[in-house]
Amino acid sequence: MKKKTITLLIISIVVGNIFFAGCVTNNEPTPPEQTDADIAVALVSDFANDSFIIPYNTLFNDTLKTQTKPEQLQLIWNQIEASYGNFTEIISTRTTEEQGYTIVYVTSNYDKLGLLDTRVVFNYSQQIAGLQFVPTDLSDEYQPPSYANTENYTEYNVTVGVGTNWPLPGTLTLPNGDDRSLQLFLFRDQGQTTAMKPSAPINHLKILPGDLPQKE
Repeated sequence: MKKKTITLLIISIVVGNIFFAGCVTNNEPTPPEQTDADIAVALVSDFANDSFIIPYNTLFNDTLKTQTKPEQLQLIWNQIEASYGNFTEIISTRTTEEQGYTIVYVTSNYDKLGLLDTRVVFNYSQQIAGLQFVPTDLSDEYQPPSYANTENYTEYNVTVGVGTNWPLPGTLTLPNGDDRSLQLFLFRDQGQTTAMKPSAPINHLKILPGDLPQKE
């Protein structure tokens, strides 16, 4: 009788463990699905890290694969960096619908000429069906106030720590002419994201150099 009791107890423990393990498995959160914007950002990041074969094999649809090869993608990217400068960061994304396709514009910054968009076209299966590099739409770009005379100063894109693991992009504003007084202002912000983002209607970093020359 004692032997039967022990046997039943062991079976009960084993069954209970199986049931408990099943509950934990079923309650695991499912990973969120990637959006088209997520995939487009990953594509640009891959290009910036000299990875062209993997996104070509995993993201492009069959039609686009017949029109280009990884070697051509690398050549185009090298030409862009030769013209615009080295890629520094992704600034923002913008998603639109055009003729039944989802279009994601990935705005990136380059250390020589600034902003450039990667236009990524997605089909209904979330495959990349088109890819272009186009100028960034600056129709909403910040406009200086009427009292600011932009001829009194010049802005230069600079990068501190070029060639290091932590390059720091910035904007150097210098007054024109020989009569210069030393005034240094340092701002802690998110780099190009806040200093140069086209959608900013009020940009204090841009207002300052136009405002100071008006002060006596």
